[in-house]
Amino acid sequence: MRAKVTAPCRIIVEGDRYTMENMAEQLQEAIAVWRRAQGLRLTATWRGEPRATAFVELFAEHPESEASLVALLSNENQLVVAHALVALEWMRSAALGNLPEELLGRHEKLTVFTGSFGATMELGGLARQIRKRHRSKGEQPGPANG
Repeated sequence: MRAKVTAPCRIIVEGDRYTMENMAEQLQEAIAVWRRAQGLRLTATWRGEPRATAFVELFAEHPESEASLVALLSNENQLVVAHALVALEWMRSAALGNLPEELLGRHEKLTVFTGSFGATMELGGLARQIRKRHRSKGEQPGPANG
């Protein structure tokens, strides 16, 4: 089982699966957490931390959230968009094969952490990397250490 996000998130763990009481509420809470994140973490969570990544894991396990995540790709906040992109990647969403040109050209900077290492990159560059991995055969999306 992956991370367990606790109150006030109201995420319920049933065996090895997450369920959401109210996806719209969860998405709004995730957006608020993603806006405050200090960067994008590409590793699995531990006991629900960091919360931003726990929400990515949660939505990645719920394909019914795909349309809502795709809608977030046009959000003005680069961290919201980056977390939505990673959730779609871990979900293996077909939407990644046809990302909007506007997104691919965004130049806002963000810090991407893998383990304890961080690198600064542009949001459009992250989107292009994710699209390329999606289009490549044999790519195994998911947390780097999960």
